[in-house]
Amino acid sequence: MTTLTAANPIYGGRSAPMAPARPSAPGGSGLTGADAWRIIRQRLVMIIILWVLSIGATIGGTILWAKYYPTYRAEALIWVESIDPIDITRPLARESHIQEDVVTRMLQDQAMLVTSATVLIKAIEDPKLRATQWWREAQEKAARKGDDEVELLRDILTSTPIRDTNYIQVTASWRNAEDVKEIVNAVVRRYESTIHELQRGSMKEQADSIDKELQAAQKRYEALIRQKEEFRRSQEFSARSGQEVDERVMTLTALETELEMETTQREAQYDALRGARAEDLPITEDIQALLDADASLIQLEARVQELDQILASARERYGANHRTIKDLEANRAAAVERLISETNTKALRFKTQQLEMVRRMALEARDQLMSIRQTKKEAMDAQKDREAKLNDYERIEEKAKLEDAQVKQLTERKNQLELAANQRKTVRIEIRQEARTPKRMSAPKFELVIPAGCILGLAASIGLAFLLDMTDKSVRTPRDVLRQQIPVLGTIPTTEDDEIEIERPETAVLDAPHSIVAEAFKNLRANLFFSAPAEQQSTILVTSPSGGNGKTTVASNLAIAIALTGRRVLLIDANFRRAGLPRIFSGMRADGLSNILIGQGHLDDYVTASSVPGLDLVSAGPIPPNPAELLGSSYLRDMLLEARARYDQIILDGPPVLLVSDAIVLSGAVDGVILVCQYRATSRGALQRSQSQLDAVNANIYGAVLNRVESRAGGYFRKNYREFYQYSEPDEDAADRPKLDAAGAVAAATQVPGEDSAASLGMEAGEGGVSIAQQATADSELGLGEDATAATGSDALDREIASLGADLESGANLSGDSELGLSLDEPGDEDKPGDEPNPAR
Repeated sequence: MTTLTAANPIYGGRSAPMAPARPSAPGGSGLTGADAWRIIRQRLVMIIILWVLSIGATIGGTILWAKYYPTYRAEALIWVESIDPIDITRPLARESHIQEDVVTRMLQDQAMLVTSATVLIKAIEDPKLRATQWWREAQEKAARKGDDEVELLRDILTSTPIRDTNYIQVTASWRNAEDVKEIVNAVVRRYESTIHELQRGSMKEQADSIDKELQAAQKRYEALIRQKEEFRRSQEFSARSGQEVDERVMTLTALETELEMETTQREAQYDALRGARAEDLPITEDIQALLDADASLIQLEARVQELDQILASARERYGANHRTIKDLEANRAAAVERLISETNTKALRFKTQQLEMVRRMALEARDQLMSIRQTKKEAMDAQKDREAKLNDYERIEEKAKLEDAQVKQLTERKNQLELAANQRKTVRIEIRQEARTPKRMSAPKFELVIPAGCILGLAASIGLAFLLDMTDKSVRTPRDVLRQQIPVLGTIPTTEDDEIEIERPETAVLDAPHSIVAEAFKNLRANLFFSAPAEQQSTILVTSPSGGNGKTTVASNLAIAIALTGRRVLLIDANFRRAGLPRIFSGMRADGLSNILIGQGHLDDYVTASSVPGLDLVSAGPIPPNPAELLGSSYLRDMLLEARARYDQIILDGPPVLLVSDAIVLSGAVDGVILVCQYRATSRGALQRSQSQLDAVNANIYGAVLNRVESRAGGYFRKNYREFYQYSEPDEDAADRPKLDAAGAVAAATQVPGEDSAASLGMEAGEGGVSIAQQATADSELGLGEDATAATGSDALDREIASLGADLESGANLSGDSELGLSLDEPGDEDKPGDEPNPAR
């Protein structure tokens, strides 16, 4: 058994906080099945009313539609035998196999042609169509609105190919049965005639186009023939002339090779002799031959030989030493010397001539080689020119052949097209079924329109319900609070739905202890006790995002509920601007907290005892000019230390978080904060901003209280009200049990304040106190018991959601809307002395 002991004060200021684990936000923000079922149940009456109205509107509208604007539909069937384009190369042939996509595409082309302006313009000229009522109204619309009769006719016509067939279905829909028949038949007839005209016109256009191409091709062919003949006359292209040119090039090439060799040889000789002197050159055979053939040298040699003969004869006659011999020898020596001198002179001249001849021969060989090369180049140019001209001639001849072939081809195509144009049809069109006067309306179809209207009406009604729910950004369910990762400590129902009349909701726990509202506050008390250790919740600030959310009612009932357990409770009115406790508890002193905070006295000087045993009160006191500065002074900490020493629980009824800064200052001085949210009044955005501001100062948020919850269909407490009071009634089959004296229970609770809390909770004071087991049972029935108490842990949160979803209707009411409102409550909504709401107002 858990013992709830009085909290020992921690001197020096606020007790060390140990924030409870915030519950994780519900997984996902999407709309769940439970959310959808809740929305439908909550707005079931609206859905049914709108659905009934939509059914009535559907039936009435359908009847009026059938009476004043019925729709009749007439249809005709057109059969297309072969819509593939004719092959003009085989005009009498039919394709044995046509691709399915080609057939489908061509059928669609024909269907488009039925509703084309070409056909419809001719159709409106039909006398039978002009005699219809539709035509008269079309003329009136054209005159009044400027509409086109062709477009008006197209609006009521449809032309579609029938799948897997060669049929085209032509339909018209209008409110006159006889008119639709005439309209369809007129369009079909004009379509058939248009097809025949288009076929003949198409053939004629093709024939004209081919004739133009043929004439142009003939002109080009004739021009090429003339160019070919002129070229032939101006150029010689015989085989002999071409062979002569080739042979001449070959001869010149061979001669060039020989001259190159000879030139190389002569240049080598010249290079060998160019650096030598004539006198240093040896006497070659050629020079020797020249010397031997020289006449002067021959004469000199003959003179020497003659002198030799004379000298020999003289020696025989005169002897060797004869004077004549001496003279002859001298003459002979002179002749020999002259011969040698002349020979040397001649040899030198011949050597010089030989050097000049070698140089001249090398130059002549080089000149001859250059000349041969030039001649060869001219011959090769002539050969290339002949080949180029021959290629030009061949190109002209090839073009002429191509143009001739094109002329023949175009001539053949023209003849074939003329043959095809003479046929009756290229595409066979037959009207297999003319339109008949329809006997039944095509619209409206009662068997379709009325069920569809009912279904759409139901869907629209449900959709409107969902839209209204999704656009509502107020806090409506515990899930809206859990999305901010704030535990839900309790949900307080509105007193207007309670079977027990509660005149003063601010003291419902004391005045109506057996009501479901009182049980909700007791459940809040139990959840608070188990949300954190006792030493970490001795000082509690009760606040709300904005004014008018019922925080004073929650604070007073919570203080009374805790006091009834035997604990010593101090309830302090910390709302200097809109103090609310004096109108709840009569006899409170005018001086109070503000006097303590300016040092005019101590806590004992301003405490007022209430009629509830164990509950003392401190009023807000006179209105100070600077409330936030007073609350931030050291006097507040000293007062709280003093209160901790005397009381087990200190509850401060503070101002709204978003309107003034007092609540932010107070949150830093207490152990924890309880946020009060009013059902459908507090926005999710305001709750989020309140949490953000409290988190910014490291305030410990125990959880939130959802106040003034209505017992509506699909909402909280609808079923729980009935089950709670059924459970509270005595069991007729059970044996009578004695009742505990209420006065004794009160005395026991007040005399043993520090005993085991379970014993304190076991017998509550008041009229017929409810045991902890009964309270737990009631809490379980409300869906707000132990599972909600353990909302600080993720496992407990899962159990709470599972319990709410499986056992109670309230569990299906976790809202799926995850968006947060962004607007603050209006300044005029702050707490007013006369407007502090009870859970029902």
